[in-house]
Amino acid sequence: MVFSPLDQFNLTTFYFLSYSGISLAFTSLIITTFFATSFILVIFFSFTTIDKVFRVTPIENLLKFIYRFILNLLIESLGLKGQRFFPFFFTFFTFMLILNLSGLIPYHHTVSSHFVNAISFSVGLFLGLWLISFYTHKLRFFSLFFPKGSPIILAPLIIIIEFVSFLSRPVSLAVRLCANMISGHVLIKILCSFGWVLITQGLFFMLIPMIIVSVLAALEFGIGLLQSYVFTVLLTIYLKEAMYLH
Repeated sequence: MVFSPLDQFNLTTFYFLSYSGISLAFTSLIITTFFATSFILVIFFSFTTIDKVFRVTPIENLLKFIYRFILNLLIESLGLKGQRFFPFFFTFFTFMLILNLSGLIPYHHTVSSHFVNAISFSVGLFLGLWLISFYTHKLRFFSLFFPKGSPIILAPLIIIIEFVSFLSRPVSLAVRLCANMISGHVLIKILCSFGWVLITQGLFFMLIPMIIVSVLAALEFGIGLLQSYVFTVLLTIYLKEAMYLH
């Protein structure tokens, strides 16, 4: 039987309860998301309450680094007004980072590699941005679709282009995130399969696939971190536009 590199993205359903035709079932994707959320809650709880008794220095330093990074990013993009959005962006960046990196754990799913999850994140966030912009600017919100100084004669064409571009943003965010996570994991799967073939040929070839897989795992770790960073930075840019328009 030939296994496809895409088999790793297949979902497994676990039935925890089945009675009188009613089943309580969870997919492996939901379980991975649950553990990622629980892990974040445990880390935050340890950092804020248990830290004085039991200090976990590496985790503490990591959270402080993320704290400073997100705070500086918001202040540079939005000014001091950006601090009000800090709790959300700090939580979202950490959550997205954990989801991107969870796929590096054996038998875990990369939640962000499934387009339905990526598009759910981006569409939900953009709906929030649109509500903030409309609440702040009322009808001036629609000036986003006709930039100041544009020629009136081209108004219909410019409005259509700006509107399509505006609606395509959440889709482009989702596709970028999903495509990068899928391609990285598919490449690792292919080279791991190739490495297994080399290992079965003799001990001499064992070192080569181990080095290749280790390098790819490190690269995939960097990609997961980079995609969380890019997603967050683009979100702050769109938030700035929602708050201040053009």
